[in-house]
Amino acid sequence: MAKLPFNEDIVRSFAEFRMQPGMEWYTALFNLITNLGSEMGYIFLITTIYWVFSKKKAVRIAYAVVVSSLLNSVLKDIIQNPRPFVTSGENTQLWGTQAEGYSTPSGHAQISGTFWTTLALLVRKKWMVVLAIVAIFLVGISRPILGVHYVEDVVIGWVIGILLALLIHYLWERVSIPLPKSDLVFSLLLAAETLVLTIIIGVITSFGEGYTGYITVLGMFTGIAIGERLEKRIGFDSKAPSVINGLLRVVVGIVLVAVPLFGFDKIFELLAEDPTFLGYVLRWVRYSFVGLFAMGLAPWVFVKLSIANKEN
Repeated sequence: MAKLPFNEDIVRSFAEFRMQPGMEWYTALFNLITNLGSEMGYIFLITTIYWVFSKKKAVRIAYAVVVSSLLNSVLKDIIQNPRPFVTSGENTQLWGTQAEGYSTPSGHAQISGTFWTTLALLVRKKWMVVLAIVAIFLVGISRPILGVHYVEDVVIGWVIGILLALLIHYLWERVSIPLPKSDLVFSLLLAAETLVLTIIIGVITSFGEGYTGYITVLGMFTGIAIGERLEKRIGFDSKAPSVINGLLRVVVGIVLVAVPLFGFDKIFELLAEDPTFLGYVLRWVRYSFVGLFAMGLAPWVFVKLSIANKEN
């Protein structure tokens, strides 16, 4: 682990300003903003787009975010730059939120760059471009304000995230990957490949700091890919006909996704914890089902409940 010569004084000035009396609202505000750029935030945003607006756009965004998340984990493991104040032992005092793992590049900044740039490229409206710029900036800048990243981490994350979104957008219609025709064969092969890859990464990284990030991302990728494949048999119309209908879909969908996201978590905790091989495998299973429930089960339930029609 080597500490990069990034400017810690800027982060310290943010922390000192935030820790002044009466500034609790300021910390709470940027905690809210940073949470919108978290794992849960993107699960909510992507599934809402998928269930209510456009499943094709949502799937494209989901894959871009998964690739960006995986790349971010790889880069952090290669660079291994500790977060601000960790070396000096001041992190507990100066952080405005809990943070784990390495610092460079900022995952929040990189993934927000990928998510919002991809969404802006797909929607192609001026208001979306403005919203994307504001969201990318606020999520990124929230990290040094809360003391958990250097400003340099954020800038590097922004550059990587935006460039990756542009690259994926360029390649999406130009690269075709042959896939098995059988849904069962496709699902079994994909699950086996991603699980084996997850274990290999664990061995290479000695199941060290940040390993749960790999498991989460590869589990989500597995569930999303299988769920999207199964949804093609359902063919639900993702365009909600009204605000009420859209809200109903979101509520039903959230309840379904909450089953593996929170329910499985409580059950699996009784069997094993993350810092064990079984715990890691169960985490992969849990997030695979999160993706599967969101992309495959929810549309089927929508059709069965008559809150979504099948496509013509």
